[in-house]
Amino acid sequence: MRVMNSEVLNTYVSLLELSSFTKTAQQLKITQSAVTKRIDALEAEMGTELIIRNRKNVIPTAKGKVFFDYAKSILELEAFALAAVSDSRACQECVLVGSVTSLLLIRVSEMIISFMQEEPSVSIEITNNHSKDLLNLLYDDKIDVCFSHFPFRENNYTCTEIMEDEIILVTAPKNNCYSNGITAEQLRVLPLIQDNCSYVADPEWFEYVFSGSGQKVLRVGVGSFAIPFLQEGIGYGFISSKQAQPLLNDGKLTRINILEHKPLVYKGYIIYKTAVLPSTKRFIDYILNNTENQ
Repeated sequence: MRVMNSEVLNTYVSLLELSSFTKTAQQLKITQSAVTKRIDALEAEMGTELIIRNRKNVIPTAKGKVFFDYAKSILELEAFALAAVSDSRACQECVLVGSVTSLLLIRVSEMIISFMQEEPSVSIEITNNHSKDLLNLLYDDKIDVCFSHFPFRENNYTCTEIMEDEIILVTAPKNNCYSNGITAEQLRVLPLIQDNCSYVADPEWFEYVFSGSGQKVLRVGVGSFAIPFLQEGIGYGFISSKQAQPLLNDGKLTRINILEHKPLVYKGYIIYKTAVLPSTKRFIDYILNNTENQ
């Protein structure tokens, strides 16, 4: 009787990844003896020893290492096949994209436009939300790809950095009284435009600055929304260097250097499940290739 099936293969892969019978049993929600029986039956069917057992960890034999790679590939292929069959969009060439607003405005929208020009048969549906909510949607298969400010490292998911930018302090040229730079203490008493996305660069520093006695002349979700107000001389605000540069070049905004603090850098990540539909894979490959060429 053959015992090699996805259940047994998943047990074997999990055991080698976790290097512990106890942890494997906990992850799969089965007893430790069930894990042992599956591995023993698998070795019996294979006719060879796949792992070396000791008190501290589990070590694959030479043949066990080779079998691990094939077992993992089989599980990934099975997941892909199930997704393709069960997904009603399998023949519709549609990619469901989730993104935080700031990344969508600064970088993601440009990449999506370029992809759609190269792949006109693929439609894109965009969902805008916070990183945490987007990851929940990804977990529930409500979106195919997530663009987040925060990395996500879990089994069966891939997370790759796609961008890095600096958040800078800007205002209208007529407001610039700080040509030699400004400190956090000075910032705390200025009329500031407060936005939520700046916090990702340094939460504690921004909390300190925005909690000062200066007037909060405007509150926005993303620094980009403050640009028209900043150009009119309303307060001081933080926006991405990428978005600010054309306005700085045209003299519509001026930058104020922040003293006594490292550059305020934030990052963007693309996150997706390992098994995806062909159209989603083409989209992901395009994003990653486009990122490498920047």
